[in-house]
Amino acid sequence: MLYNVSMKKKLFYIATSISLISSFAVSSVASANVGSFSQTMATEKIDTSSNSHSNDDSSSTSDSSSTTETEHATESTTDDSASRTTRIEKAKKELKETLSTEVKARIAARCGLAQDKVKDKNTNNSASTTARTNVYNSIVSKLQELVTAGQAKSLDVTQLQSEITVLQSKIASFKTANTTYRQALTDLSALDCKTDPVAFKAALETARKDQLAVLAAAKDIRNYLTTTVKVTLQTLKTQLNAAKQ
Repeated sequence: MLYNVSMKKKLFYIATSISLISSFAVSSVASANVGSFSQTMATEKIDTSSNSHSNDDSSSTSDSSSTTETEHATESTTDDSASRTTRIEKAKKELKETLSTEVKARIAARCGLAQDKVKDKNTNNSASTTARTNVYNSIVSKLQELVTAGQAKSLDVTQLQSEITVLQSKIASFKTANTTYRQALTDLSALDCKTDPVAFKAALETARKDQLAVLAAAKDIRNYLTTTVKVTLQTLKTQLNAAKQ
């Protein structure tokens, strides 16, 4: 079996891409982070009383493909406003604390500025998520190319095929979680917080919960790439090196 230089290049590219994913702070996918928003609320002397998560990272990778731009545009404009009232009322029922009259008054007086910042954070989230999913999609594409090339060389790529399927499922879960998170941010910025400060607090707690789901999904992908897929790629590389001899 001839040593395939092209396959070796693919292996190197994928390994580099996985390293790039690993170098991303997981929070970059949630750049519209509730932690930063909570800091704004604290500055405005509004008590949010819950722990927040704020780990900023500016790392990103861009892709100018028309498909990605279309997905980005679609994601940016998606807003299930028709069901917003139902979601907000559900969040209010799940709120585990009772706001004092004083706290509600402070929220109503200052929440408008915070909502403007949430809108900006939501836009930033769209850009950083697009960058990350571009990397994910590129890795999947290269892995699929590697499977095809390996089959042509009679290499056993069964394990890699299985891992691609799992990876695609994890990426889909990440996208779903982030869409839910962005909707929560949109709800938070769109509701009438002056009239209903309790709804504002409830929506804030929902956004925090949804953010954690995004971070968990991103970590899951990163860990799977580094601890599972990368190991399989090393095995294929060993097979290729053996075939060269």
